Amino acid sequence: LLWSTLVSWGCWLTPVIPTLWEAKAGGSPEPRSS
Repeated sequence: LLWSTLVSWGCWLTPVIPTLWEAKAGGSPEPRSS
Protein backbone atom coordinates (compact mmCIF):
# COMPACT_ATOMS: atom_id res chain seq x y z
CA LEU A 1 0.00 0.00 0.00
CA LEU A 2 2.77 2.42 0.98
CA TRP A 3 4.79 1.51 -2.12
CA SER A 4 1.87 2.25 -4.47
CA THR A 5 1.36 5.57 -2.72
CA LEU A 6 5.02 6.49 -3.20
CA VAL A 7 4.90 5.42 -6.85
CA SER A 8 1.75 7.45 -7.51
CA TRP A 9 3.31 10.48 -5.80
CA GLY A 10 6.49 10.00 -7.85
CA CYS A 11 4.53 9.82 -11.10
CA TRP A 12 2.60 12.95 -10.13
CA LEU A 13 5.65 14.91 -8.96
CA THR A 14 7.95 13.96 -11.84
CA PRO A 15 6.45 16.47 -14.34
CA VAL A 16 5.87 19.07 -11.61
CA ILE A 17 9.34 19.34 -10.05
CA PRO A 18 11.16 20.58 -13.20
CA THR A 19 8.47 23.25 -13.60
CA LEU A 20 9.02 24.43 -10.03
CA TRP A 21 12.80 24.48 -10.56
CA GLU A 22 12.40 26.51 -13.77
CA ALA A 23 10.02 28.91 -12.02
CA LYS A 24 12.51 29.37 -9.17
CA ALA A 25 15.46 29.80 -11.53
CA GLY A 26 13.54 32.18 -13.81
CA GLY A 27 12.17 34.27 -10.95
CA SER A 28 15.42 34.43 -9.00
CA PRO A 29 16.96 37.95 -9.02
CA GLU A 30 20.47 36.53 -8.83
CA PRO A 31 20.94 33.38 -10.94
CA ARG A 32 22.89 30.54 -9.33
CA SER A 33 25.71 28.70 -11.07
CA SER A 34 24.13 26.23 -13.48
